[in-house]
Amino acid sequence: MGTFGHTNMEATILTISDRVGGSVFTTPEAGVAKSITVGIRLATGTGTYKVKCALYLHSDLSLKGVTDERSLNLTTTPTLFTFTFATPPSFLGNTDYVLVAWAEGPANTVYTVVTSTAETDQLHLDAETYNSFPNPLVPIHLTYVNTIYCTYAVPTAHSVTITDQLGMLEVITKSAGYKQTITDKLGMLDTIPIPKGAFKQAITDIIGMLDTVTKKKIIPVTITDILGMRDRLVTKKSRFPLPDLPDHTIRGGAPP
Repeated sequence: MGTFGHTNMEATILTISDRVGGSVFTTPEAGVAKSITVGIRLATGTGTYKVKCALYLHSDLSLKGVTDERSLNLTTTPTLFTFTFATPPSFLGNTDYVLVAWAEGPANTVYTVVTSTAETDQLHLDAETYNSFPNPLVPIHLTYVNTIYCTYAVPTAHSVTITDQLGMLEVITKSAGYKQTITDKLGMLDTIPIPKGAFKQAITDIIGMLDTVTKKKIIPVTITDILGMRDRLVTKKSRFPLPDLPDHTIRGGAPP
């Protein structure tokens, strides 16, 4: 897991009651957002208020993901609260995103904590009556940074190896970007985009050889092509679990 944002607990306060407020940060790498943590307190007294967070792309201020809503028991003590994404949004590396928090009214009740030093156009604030996040965000800019950060995961790839009767070795790599790459000893390279929910895919190459890959409940998978050659898909269960590949139709590939 990694994080990006501002983790220091600050002392100055800025209201987020009926105001979507947060700061812009540059992502260190591509990933999938898991949660947003933000420093929150009340100006006076105690109380329970609804709060939630969101992720916006800074370039067009479009909404990318919304966290769960929490009813927080708040006091005047600044406290870190974590909000989880039910549907974790992905984000690009080296790209500016805005992490925001939003609380229900009445006005000037719930506050986020911010820096006391100037940070040009870092904080974004959009006056909106709580409850549905605006898309796009239409903020004013203030010279603060609030205590808010995102925890994210970096997807890992899984590999399996195919050896056919001709001795050609193919490696299929599945990544979180829903793509597979096949490389064999002849130097042929295929890239297979796999949309979510798809059950069949096809690749066309200069040879026109058609392979049908059938997913079974057991680890070995059998591939039969139109020439009658049988390929065996082998994976080491302990290191590389078999990717969740629905039935696919694959035609071998040509060099890029």
